[in-house]
Amino acid sequence: MPAAELAELFGTPLYVYDIRRVEDRVRAFQSAFQGIDKLIAYSVKANGNLSILRRLDGLGCGADITSQGELFRAQQAGIPGRRIVFAGVGKTEAEIEAALEYGIYSFNVATLIRKRETLEDLVRGEE
Repeated sequence: MPAAELAELFGTPLYVYDIRRVEDRVRAFQSAFQGIDKLIAYSVKANGNLSILRRLDGLGCGADITSQGELFRAQQAGIPGRRIVFAGVGKTEAEIEAALEYGIYSFNVATLIRKRETLEDLVRGEE
């Protein structure tokens, strides 16, 4: 169906995805790294569409998040904590606590000293 007809039917702005193409790309990437222990984590910041996140979860992908809001999107999509990587700088204690509670796979920490102390304290239950 032409894009103009889709826009007329559904209104604008309108986002149209070819989920088969997305799935094909993921499978090609998985195939390229076959036999290697890996976690393919899709950036929720790039696209937090729940339908796409759910399909990626179904393919075994995880989520790369940078905020508690993105953690919430990943949770809504059903992505288990063991497949979530929390990246980015400036994580608040509330975000760290929420991520720990959900059992995420890992944190990428940019400011080592302060965040390491904060993470260690939170893991031990200290504040």
